[in-house]
Amino acid sequence: MSNNTYTQNQANSTPQDNKGGLVVSVTTARDTRPIMNAHVVISKRNASREQLIRTLTTDANGRTPVIELPTPPLSNSTSPGSLIPYAIYNVRVDYPGYYSVENLDVPIFPNNVAVQPVNLIPLPLDTYTGKTKFFNESEPSDLIEEESGGRQ
Repeated sequence: MSNNTYTQNQANSTPQDNKGGLVVSVTTARDTRPIMNAHVVISKRNASREQLIRTLTTDANGRTPVIELPTPPLSNSTSPGSLIPYAIYNVRVDYPGYYSVENLDVPIFPNNVAVQPVNLIPLPLDTYTGKTKFFNESEPSDLIEEESGGRQ
Protein backbone atom coordinates (compact mmCIF):
# COMPACT_ATOMS: atom_id res chain seq x y z
CA MET A 1 0.00 0.00 0.00
CA SER A 2 1.47 3.38 -0.88
CA ASN A 3 1.17 6.58 1.05
CA ASN A 4 1.04 9.68 -1.16
CA THR A 5 2.42 12.27 1.25
CA TYR A 6 5.18 14.82 1.08
CA THR A 7 7.92 15.09 3.64
CA GLN A 8 9.95 18.22 4.30
CA ASN A 9 12.93 16.80 2.38
CA GLN A 10 10.77 15.96 -0.62
CA ALA A 11 9.20 19.41 -0.93
CA ASN A 12 12.12 20.63 -3.05
CA SER A 13 12.06 17.56 -5.31
CA THR A 14 8.41 17.60 -6.43
CA PRO A 15 8.08 15.75 -9.75
CA GLN A 16 7.00 17.62 -12.88
CA ASP A 17 3.82 17.08 -14.92
CA ASN A 18 3.59 13.56 -16.34
CA LYS A 19 6.04 12.45 -13.65
CA GLY A 20 5.47 11.05 -10.19
CA GLY A 21 7.92 10.29 -7.43
CA LEU A 22 8.56 7.13 -5.45
CA VAL A 23 10.48 6.54 -2.22
CA VAL A 24 10.79 3.02 -0.82
CA SER A 25 11.16 2.81 2.97
CA VAL A 26 12.57 -0.56 4.14
CA THR A 27 12.39 -1.61 7.78
CA THR A 28 12.21 -4.70 9.98
CA ALA A 29 11.10 -5.49 13.53
CA ARG A 30 7.61 -4.14 12.90
CA ASP A 31 8.81 -0.92 11.30
CA THR A 32 11.21 -0.04 14.14
CA ARG A 33 14.61 -0.76 12.53
CA PRO A 34 15.62 0.67 9.14
CA ILE A 35 17.48 -1.65 6.75
CA MET A 36 20.54 -0.09 5.12
CA ASN A 37 21.77 -1.39 1.74
CA ALA A 38 18.60 -3.29 0.87
CA HIS A 39 18.38 -4.01 -2.86
CA VAL A 40 15.29 -2.36 -4.41
CA VAL A 41 14.09 -3.11 -7.94
CA ILE A 42 11.44 -0.96 -9.63
CA SER A 43 9.77 -2.55 -12.65
CA LYS A 44 6.70 -2.19 -14.84
CA ARG A 45 4.68 -4.86 -16.60
CA ASN A 46 4.36 -4.16 -20.32
CA ALA A 47 2.17 -6.59 -22.26
CA SER A 48 3.56 -10.00 -21.28
CA ARG A 49 6.98 -9.02 -19.94
CA GLU A 50 8.43 -7.22 -16.95
CA GLN A 51 10.48 -4.13 -17.82
CA LEU A 52 13.26 -3.14 -15.42
CA ILE A 53 12.99 0.56 -14.62
CA ARG A 54 15.61 1.11 -11.91
CA THR A 55 17.63 -0.61 -9.19
CA LEU A 56 18.52 1.21 -5.98
CA THR A 57 19.89 0.61 -2.50
CA THR A 58 18.57 2.07 0.71
CA ASP A 59 20.47 4.59 2.85
CA ALA A 60 21.16 4.52 6.61
CA ASN A 61 17.51 5.49 7.21
CA GLY A 62 16.29 2.54 5.14
CA ARG A 63 15.04 4.82 2.35
CA THR A 64 15.76 5.17 -1.33
CA PRO A 65 16.18 8.59 -2.89
CA VAL A 66 13.12 10.03 -4.63
CA ILE A 67 13.01 8.69 -8.15
CA GLU A 68 10.87 10.21 -10.88
CA LEU A 69 8.68 7.83 -12.85
CA PRO A 70 6.54 8.48 -15.93
CA THR A 71 2.80 8.85 -15.25
CA PRO A 72 -0.28 9.73 -17.29
CA PRO A 73 -0.96 13.47 -17.60
CA LEU A 74 -2.37 15.29 -14.59
CA SER A 75 -5.50 16.10 -16.63
CA ASN A 76 -6.50 12.39 -16.39
CA SER A 77 -7.16 12.89 -12.68
CA THR A 78 -9.05 16.17 -12.97
CA SER A 79 -11.74 15.07 -15.41
CA PRO A 80 -14.08 12.12 -14.96
CA GLY A 81 -13.96 9.34 -17.48
CA SER A 82 -12.29 6.06 -18.24
CA LEU A 83 -8.72 7.41 -18.39
CA ILE A 84 -6.49 6.01 -15.66
CA PRO A 85 -5.01 8.87 -13.60
CA TYR A 86 -1.96 6.97 -12.34
CA ALA A 87 0.84 4.65 -13.46
CA ILE A 88 1.37 1.20 -11.96
CA TYR A 89 4.80 -0.11 -10.94
CA ASN A 90 6.14 -3.15 -9.08
CA VAL A 91 8.62 -2.88 -6.20
CA ARG A 92 10.82 -5.81 -5.12
CA VAL A 93 13.09 -5.65 -2.06
CA ASP A 94 15.84 -8.18 -1.25
CA TYR A 95 18.19 -8.30 1.73
CA PRO A 96 20.34 -11.24 2.91
CA GLY A 97 18.75 -13.21 5.75
CA TYR A 98 15.23 -11.90 5.05
CA TYR A 99 12.31 -12.99 2.91
CA SER A 100 12.09 -11.06 -0.35
CA VAL A 101 9.08 -8.77 -0.63
CA GLU A 102 7.34 -7.84 -3.84
CA ASN A 103 4.67 -5.12 -3.94
CA LEU A 104 2.63 -5.34 -7.11
CA ASP A 105 0.62 -2.56 -8.75
CA VAL A 106 1.95 0.36 -6.73
CA PRO A 107 0.09 3.45 -8.00
CA ILE A 108 2.15 6.54 -8.88
CA PHE A 109 0.21 9.76 -9.46
CA PRO A 110 1.54 12.77 -11.37
CA ASN A 111 3.04 15.59 -9.26
CA ASN A 112 3.04 13.43 -6.10
CA VAL A 113 5.68 11.48 -4.20
CA ALA A 114 4.48 8.06 -3.04
CA VAL A 115 6.19 6.49 -0.03
CA GLN A 116 6.08 2.69 -0.29
CA PRO A 117 6.70 1.05 3.11
CA VAL A 118 8.27 -2.43 3.08
CA ASN A 119 8.65 -4.40 6.31
CA LEU A 120 11.09 -7.30 5.91
CA ILE A 121 10.65 -10.55 7.85
CA PRO A 122 13.77 -12.51 8.90
CA LEU A 123 14.27 -16.01 7.55
CA PRO A 124 14.37 -18.85 10.08
CA LEU A 125 17.84 -19.68 11.39
CA ASP A 126 20.01 -21.95 9.21
CA THR A 127 18.28 -20.89 5.98
CA TYR A 128 20.59 -18.02 5.06
CA THR A 129 22.31 -20.11 2.40
CA GLY A 130 19.02 -21.24 0.90
CA LYS A 131 19.65 -24.83 2.00
CA THR A 132 17.66 -26.89 4.45
CA LYS A 133 19.37 -28.30 7.50
CA PHE A 134 18.10 -31.73 8.56
CA PHE A 135 18.21 -33.14 12.09
CA ASN A 136 18.06 -36.87 12.80
CA GLU A 137 15.61 -37.32 15.67
CA SER A 138 16.49 -40.97 16.38
CA GLU A 139 17.76 -42.07 19.78
CA PRO A 140 21.51 -41.35 20.16
CA SER A 141 23.81 -44.35 20.57
CA ASP A 142 25.37 -42.79 23.72
CA LEU A 143 22.04 -43.02 25.52
CA ILE A 144 21.79 -46.76 24.81
CA GLU A 145 25.30 -47.31 26.22
CA GLU A 146 24.48 -45.28 29.33
CA GLU A 147 21.39 -47.32 30.10
CA SER A 148 23.37 -50.55 29.86
CA GLY A 149 26.13 -49.23 32.12
CA GLY A 150 28.65 -48.75 29.34
CA ARG A 151 29.53 -45.16 30.37
CA GLN A 152 31.05 -44.02 33.63
